[in-house]
Amino acid sequence: SPNYKIVSRQNLNESSVDMICRKTNSFGRDARLGETGKYYCQGQLDTGCRCCDRFCGPTNGCNCTACFSLDLSSRKLPKGYSINKLGHPVRKRRILARTKEVLLW
Repeated sequence: SPNYKIVSRQNLNESSVDMICRKTNSFGRDARLGETGKYYCQGQLDTGCRCCDRFCGPTNGCNCTACFSLDLSSRKLPKGYSINKLGHPVRKRRILARTKEVLLW
């Protein structure tokens, strides 16, 4: 019979039990999945967004660039794809407007 090690719940690190519940983003902040399926760290946004409260999450809305990078890497999307504000994968399109490149979502 296999040898099982009994571990008390108190000794378990939450991130070792559930790998998607928490990850550390490139800013060194703990990020968790929100209602939209996107990662949020609750830090201040670094994107200049004006459509929300300027904080990353905590459960929905815009996320910071470090959490957005977690979104992209965790979903393993092919090149040319991104994630919109609602948490849905979308294909990026590029257009040139007055010599300025604009991303459409």
